[in-house]
Amino acid sequence: MNLISRAVLACALFSALAPGLGLAADSTLVESYAWRDTFLPCGIPSVALRTNGTAMLWNPAGVALGSPFSAGYAYTAVYAGEDKATGTHFALTNTRGMGFGFTRDNIGDGTKTRMLFTVAPRFSKVFAVGWTGKWRGGFNFDVGAVMRVRDRISLGFVGRDLRETREARTYYEAGIGVIISPQKFGVFYDAIIEDNEYRKATAHNGGIYVGFEGSVFFIGTLTDDGEGHTYFRFTLQLYSPSGLLEGAYMTSNADFKSLAGRFSRWTSQ
Repeated sequence: MNLISRAVLACALFSALAPGLGLAADSTLVESYAWRDTFLPCGIPSVALRTNGTAMLWNPAGVALGSPFSAGYAYTAVYAGEDKATGTHFALTNTRGMGFGFTRDNIGDGTKTRMLFTVAPRFSKVFAVGWTGKWRGGFNFDVGAVMRVRDRISLGFVGRDLRETREARTYYEAGIGVIISPQKFGVFYDAIIEDNEYRKATAHNGGIYVGFEGSVFFIGTLTDDGEGHTYFRFTLQLYSPSGLLEGAYMTSNADFKSLAGRFSRWTSQ
């Protein structure tokens, strides 16, 4: 069974079984955060280091610096509390400098689908900006930038949901990623700032990644000063020269858990 077959089977099983894993859920905890999208995608949680299709959700500028073409699918199950499971699907495809996709979730009241479109011009090999438009019962957008310094350091900045509403509150995130040994070891740190009429808080997101032959392991924490909650992330990626299969788990001191799986295919640089 090749990587594609294993990935399709794993995603199908995960989507079917995740809501019945015995972890209860109450989506109000996730819904209370303006930056709740941070909980949902797999991958390294850094606005500076995302350069695959999931950059559309994290920092649209990263789309300009990734593979010429990629396509992927992911499912995340979120659990917190006692009553309700929350699931999010997202499918993303992009060429270098442009992306399209959707997310579908039942966070809050009812099931909602959000369409995404990203434009990310690359001004040089080391600097890009990006814009993602989002449609879900109204229009909103994110704007971001990524800059690489000496091939080992990446800096990222993004403003999300810049048309602020109660359901989509504006927040900002800035991050740095340092590649200490290419494909082997690196560290990252992000600061997430929400300052609006609904909530004022800062979150700190950081961790490390360790690479082995054909796999990468991420571990990190996300701490919210406003709520006093700390979230721990664990992610394992298995990859080939043209594809990736990923699983992620997150837990917290707020009885919050999430499980995620993602599969991606891409063309070479």
